[in-house]
Amino acid sequence: EDVGKGGEGGSRGGRHSGRGRRRYGSREVVPQTLASDSDYESGSSEEGPSVPEEDLFRGWCDAPGLLRLKPGVGQHLTDGCDPGRIPLNCDRPIMFESEDFVGKAAIWVRNLPSSPPGLFKGQRRKSRVTVQGQFKRRICMDDVITGQEFNRATNLPAQWLVDQVLIKVAKRINPSVEIGPMSAPSVLVPVIAMAQSVVVSRRGEEPLLTQDPLEEDCSLLGDALWDADGAPVDAGKRKAHFGSVARRKAAFFEPGLVYSFDIVQHLVDLSSYELDLAMYKFDLSNVLDGQPLQFMMRERGHRDRPLFAFEIWHEKLLPAARRAA
Repeated sequence: EDVGKGGEGGSRGGRHSGRGRRRYGSREVVPQTLASDSDYESGSSEEGPSVPEEDLFRGWCDAPGLLRLKPGVGQHLTDGCDPGRIPLNCDRPIMFESEDFVGKAAIWVRNLPSSPPGLFKGQRRKSRVTVQGQFKRRICMDDVITGQEFNRATNLPAQWLVDQVLIKVAKRINPSVEIGPMSAPSVLVPVIAMAQSVVVSRRGEEPLLTQDPLEEDCSLLGDALWDADGAPVDAGKRKAHFGSVARRKAAFFEPGLVYSFDIVQHLVDLSSYELDLAMYKFDLSNVLDGQPLQFMMRERGHRDRPLFAFEIWHEKLLPAARRAA
């Protein structure tokens, strides 16, 4: 059986049956199986410009935003879609493969022309990325990280604001966050200690990609992820457990299991490319020097070989990106 068939649950009484799912307006991701090996020639990211052409934004359903597969890092789409322009807020999952991971993703972003009515209603979140798939080899959990990383930055805020506000906010959101130097900024965190929900499943028992909230279940990772009543611990206890570097180093993502990750954020409005900290608001296009934000996951030491990496562009980035190209 392949990942993504949306089985009606497994040995725990239908825990992954998709009950409690929320529809975003009338749009819902249709569960699909992962593509077979014969489909992997389509949609390569090995070619493609470093900066999207301005014409790609004209008349595009997500403009002024544009999602694409990061080019030149050994990954491709497996569903025949254009890797240089991938619809957001779509009722079809994005099927992809890299050297070390094969899976699918659903990406929802607020305040775009394509955003369905009712998206994130009553919630602070501004984007949601749900990824489901299989690792092709065993990888230490401490080494699988997600976040943002850049080669350069301009017009940075004052150092006191960085130290006293931005870094403190990041550490409050997740104590495991790792902050890179301001010359090449990065905010990275082990995904097992950061994701809002994680589900580890046997093949054929994985939850639907549309399930919202994704019902936490890491019980296959060991007895420490069960509570006293014999049920899987909640996300907070999983984050606390894997907040320990020693525990992360002792645990592994294993081939043969299906991992589902739900990652949401409420600080960056991708429709305007603004970081909103309530007291302070920053236009990120003035800071990033033409570099896009990312939805990505990679292994430490393998920046050029991510498990997956999508770039989320805004038209405001294009002038600086062209100057830097």
